[in-house]
Amino acid sequence: MEDGIEKILLPLDEFERLLGEELSLAGEFELPLTVVVVRREGGWGEDSVRLALEVLRRADLTSLATPRHLASFLPNTGFEGAKAIEVRMVKALPEASVGFSSHLPGDGASEIISRAREDSESF
Repeated sequence: MEDGIEKILLPLDEFERLLGEELSLAGEFELPLTVVVVRREGGWGEDSVRLALEVLRRADLTSLATPRHLASFLPNTGFEGAKAIEVRMVKALPEASVGFSSHLPGDGASEIISRAREDSESF
């Protein structure tokens, strides 16, 4: 991928670290937080990443979790907001499947990402 895209996508370890911080804040202040994972069987190229990023807000941090899974966490976003993103994402990338998971008390970054990834695999 071109340098511009790589600058937008966080390395997975940095993404997980920042997600952990956001999970702590969400738990402490009882704020919603949702992780969205978009699965694309053919993998992610520059154009498909750009389309996905256009659906998300600038504040939604994103990482290429695996070659097929693009993960983003959505601060202050609950089920309804995540569902709206799912609809827009599928419209932008019809071949993609979207899964999401809202944070639960005691969640770590890997748990919430794993649940969202499993949800993306169920379609």
